Amino acid sequence: MSNVPAQLANEMETAKVLAASDLLPSHLRNKPQNVLLVSRVAQSLGIDPMAALTQINVIDGKPTLGAALQAALVRRAGHKLHVRIDEEAMTATAELRRCDDPETVHHSVWTQEKAERAGLWGKGAWQAYPSVMLANRATTEVIRLAASDVLLGAAYSPDELGQEPSFVDLAVDDDIETTDAEVVEE
Repeated sequence: MSNVPAQLANEMETAKVLAASDLLPSHLRNKPQNVLLVSRVAQSLGIDPMAALTQINVIDGKPTLGAALQAALVRRAGHKLHVRIDEEAMTATAELRRCDDPETVHHSVWTQEKAERAGLWGKGAWQAYPSVMLANRATTEVIRLAASDVLLGAAYSPDELGQEPSFVDLAVDDDIETTDAEVVEE
């Protein structure tokens, strides 16, 4: 028989030590309860708890996963995710094919106009990285629509809940195509 209170006490002590670290993102620093929540979410998602400390945010008590982590979890589950950015048209399209229904293609398209309607365009990371933010939103939207089961309830990204994305959330993975890109020679 396991000793759940003792296990929780040990996890909380570990969380307190980790929360005191300057290496943690600010939303976790000096918040051992959030560190513990992230650790538990990581466990349920089957990802390394230490990696989760930089990939999972806690916003208003809710765990949120950045677009890059959501994409990784969806691909790990065997689904096919493809993202295209058209810099000239300022659009991003995400397509998802579930491994259990490969004939159906789920789509999400984010445009500058859609981001403006949502009140996002020109703010923070949207101003600095507009095409990547469009891709992130298209990615998280198609995942929420077609593969939310993979996320086990952590279906929103930090920027969707009003928090500026961290550098990690702006990571562009190998499956994103960019059209009309300028080639720069050294």
